[in-house]
Amino acid sequence: MAIDLCCYSSLSLDDCDKKLNELRGRRTDLFAGSFVLYSPRIAAKVHEEIAKEQGFQNCASTFLVSLNEKQHAGRMQEVAEALKKQLGAEKVLILQNNEFLR
Repeated sequence: MAIDLCCYSSLSLDDCDKKLNELRGRRTDLFAGSFVLYSPRIAAKVHEEIAKEQGFQNCASTFLVSLNEKQHAGRMQEVAEALKKQLGAEKVLILQNNEFLR
């Protein structure tokens, strides 16, 4: 069973990409094997609608984080916190199994 975090950001594609690259470099304990942090894409209409359903406005980019090593599944919250800290908690919506990850 795949475990993914679907992430939506109000940051522009370029800003989001820059911040995620910085995070990849700084948190190699997470993103050098345990998790795959995919490059962001411009949010499509469907992404904007999903984000709005969760009360998140101005979705500009979206990206995925996948669990790569199942023994690290317990670190999903740590990944979410690292993303919020890097991007700004108010600038990112993180969903796991289509539910808001707190």
